[in-house]
Amino acid sequence: MTSPHPSAPLSQPAPTESERARDIAERDERLNLIYNSTHDCMFLMRVEAAGVFRCESVNRSYMAVTGLREDQVVGHRPEDVLPPEAAAFAVQRYQATIDAKAAMTYSEDILLPAGRVVFETILTPIIDASGNCTHLLGALRDITARKLAEEALNASEARYRQLFESNGSVQFLIDVKTSRIVDANPAAARFYGWTREEMRSMKASDIAEISEQEWKEYAAGVSQGVGTASVRNHRLASGELRTVEVFAGEFMLGGDRIFHSIVHDVSDRVRAQEALRDSEARFRSALDNSPDIFAVLDTVRDADGVIIDFRVVEVNARAGTALGIDVSRMIGRSFGELLPYSANGALLKSLVAVAETGEAVETEVQPRVGPLADKWLSCQIVPLGRGVALTARDVTDRRRAEDELRALSLVDALTGLFNRRGFEAVAAQQLKAAEHSTKASFLFYFDMNDFKVINDTWGHAAGDEALVKMGEVLRQTFRETDVVARMGGDEFVALALNCGEVTNAVLARLQSELTQQNARNALAGNGYVLSTGVGIARFSPDAPRSLDSLLAIADRELYQDKRMGARETA
Repeated sequence: MTSPHPSAPLSQPAPTESERARDIAERDERLNLIYNSTHDCMFLMRVEAAGVFRCESVNRSYMAVTGLREDQVVGHRPEDVLPPEAAAFAVQRYQATIDAKAAMTYSEDILLPAGRVVFETILTPIIDASGNCTHLLGALRDITARKLAEEALNASEARYRQLFESNGSVQFLIDVKTSRIVDANPAAARFYGWTREEMRSMKASDIAEISEQEWKEYAAGVSQGVGTASVRNHRLASGELRTVEVFAGEFMLGGDRIFHSIVHDVSDRVRAQEALRDSEARFRSALDNSPDIFAVLDTVRDADGVIIDFRVVEVNARAGTALGIDVSRMIGRSFGELLPYSANGALLKSLVAVAETGEAVETEVQPRVGPLADKWLSCQIVPLGRGVALTARDVTDRRRAEDELRALSLVDALTGLFNRRGFEAVAAQQLKAAEHSTKASFLFYFDMNDFKVINDTWGHAAGDEALVKMGEVLRQTFRETDVVARMGGDEFVALALNCGEVTNAVLARLQSELTQQNARNALAGNGYVLSTGVGIARFSPDAPRSLDSLLAIADRELYQDKRMGARETA
C-alpha cells in the first residue's frame, strides 16, 4: 500500500445541496447589489425569438433616469415602452448584437416621460452552454448633458463661422505664437485685395507695419487685456497704405492661442481729424494774433428763463491783454464781472437782444468803468449756440480823429471860435429853442476897423495876432451860453440868447474889454489899436425870424454904423 505523494492536495468533500443553494443566493445578492447600486442604467432583456425581446428586469438608476416605473418596463417588449422609431432602433441593435455574439456600443436619443435622454449603451449577449444567446444585458450611461453641450458648442461654432464668413467687417484669425494668418473672411479679401488662400500663407507683418519684437509686445499686451484696440497702417495688395483701427481678442483653438482681430478702415476719419486739428490750430493762431477782442459767451438765466448775465466759454489772447487778465482765468467767469454791466448797459442790451432774437448786431459802445473805460469799441455780436460770439475792435483813435475832424470843420483854426459853418449849425438850433423863451435874443455883427492898415503897416503876422485878440475880447464880453464865431476875414458874430433888453450893457462890456486889451498892446509895444463897428438884430419869440434874416438885418445895421461912425468903438 502506497502512501500519497507529500505534495498532492488533500481531497475536498463535495459541497452539499444546501451549501450550493447558499452560495448561489450569496452570489445573486452580490450581483443584485451591484446591479442596483451602479450609476449606470441596467436592464436585462430576454430573447424570446428572432427579433422578439422582453424585459426581465431594470435597476433603480434606469427608473430614476427614464422616469418609468418598474411595472411599465418589466414584462414588456420595447415596442410597448419606447416610441416607434426608438423601439425599432433598439430591436435592430439587439439583433445585431446576437448575430455578432459580441458586445456592442452605440448611442441612442430617446424622448421619455422624464424628457429627452441621450444614452451611450453597451449591450452584452449572454450565451448558454449550447451557444445560444438567451439574454442581453444592457448598460446605459446618461450622456444627455454632454450631448447637449456638444450640440451647443457646435451651434455656437456654426454661428461664429456664419458671423465670420458673412460679416461685413474685416476679420482675421492669427496664430499668436507665429503671427501667421490662420484665416481671413471674405470682407478681408475684398478690402486688402489678396485672396483668402493667399492671406492664409501670409504673416501679420506682411500687412501691418510691425516688427517681430513689436508683435511679441503687442501679443503680450492683448493677452493681458491691454492694448486690445490699436490704430496702425496696413498695406493693401496694391501697395496703398490705409489707416485702420484693430480690435483684438484671444481664444484657444486646438491648444493654440489665436487672435480674433476685427479691422475697421479709419483712414478718412483720421484724415478728417487731422484736417480739423490743423484747421483749429490755424483758427486759434489767427484768433490769438488778431487785433480784435473775441469771446464766446453762454447765457445765464434766472428761474424764469430771463437772461441775467453771460458766462465766458472762449476768449482769445487779445481779450486777456485788453482786460489785463490771464485767458485761463477768464474761462467760466461772469462777463458782467469782467466788464460790469451797471456802467455798460448798452452793451448788455445788445448782447441780450442778439441772444433772444438770433439776429446779428453791429454797434459801437464806450465802457464807463473797468480796464476798457473811455475806449470806443466797435462790436459785432452774432448768435452762437446757447449764447453769442462777440468781436470787438478798439476804434478809440478813429473816433478821436473823427471828433477832431468834426471840430475842425466847425471851428476857426486861428481864433478857436466857431467858424461860419459851426455858427450856422449851432445858432439855428439855439434860435429854435429860443422860440419858447419869454425873453428876446440879439445877434451882434462885428467888423474890425482898419484891419487892412494893420496888415499893411505891421504885416500879416500882426494882423493874425489882432484877429486872435479880437476873438478873445468877444469871448470875454459874452457869456459861455452865447454863441460867438468868426465869419471870415475880420468879421465876427455873437448870438446872445435870452438876454432881454440889455444891449447897452453888452456894448459897455465890449468897450471895457477893448480898452483893457489896447492897454496891454501898448505895454507890449504894439502900434495898432483894436476897434470895431457893430450891427445888431433883435430876435423876438413873438415874431421869430430865421438866422439868415437876422444876419441880413445885422449886416445892414453894421453898414450904417460903419458909414455914420455912430457906434464905432475904440
